[in-house]
Amino acid sequence: TPETQGLIFKYNQENKITNDDLEIVFPQGTLYSDLKFDFKKLPKLTSRAFSSIYQIGNKFVPLHTGFKLAIKADGLPENLQSKALVVSTSGASQGGSFENDYVSATPKTFGNFYISVDTLAPTIVPLNISSGKNMAGVSKMRFKIKDNLSGIKSFNGYVDDRWVLMEFDAKTGTIWYSFDNTVTSGKHTLNLIVSDMKDNVKEYEINFFR
Repeated sequence: TPETQGLIFKYNQENKITNDDLEIVFPQGTLYSDLKFDFKKLPKLTSRAFSSIYQIGNKFVPLHTGFKLAIKADGLPENLQSKALVVSTSGASQGGSFENDYVSATPKTFGNFYISVDTLAPTIVPLNISSGKNMAGVSKMRFKIKDNLSGIKSFNGYVDDRWVLMEFDAKTGTIWYSFDNTVTSGKHTLNLIVSDMKDNVKEYEINFFR
């Protein structure tokens, strides 16, 4: 198993490791102090893994800033290259993009990392509206949006094909539209379009009354 143990990284200079499978760069200022750096290559984890797992550093050692990580893809189909990203074995996305056979990202912590893909669209769950519901006595429409991996990139709402301002609480993953006087009494159609960081798109449509 390829591994590196006992390298001393200096906090006041750039530190780099490069081999055929990956490149790791710690810009000056990434480390709080000099560090004995450990690195290990582990076997693939799942069928949705397109690289080995790379155990980089000690996850309990804090970093001042993120470091640059580029992992060479293994068996990544061309049609999934735009969906590729770096993830940790804890399931957290590190972001990233594919270029010249490598997926590059900037993790902010040490950990175990590998290449995966995000092909699933976000989910949209209505919280206080259902099809055909009379919303006359309600001040706002609320929805919960969630993405399985890469994270929410954008969301847009339209009432009767007119863009409306949707507000977002990132802590709860809740978005809402507060009714204004442009939504008059009668039947209306709401369209929601939510996309994630890998441009997977979910569209949602519902009719309601005021």
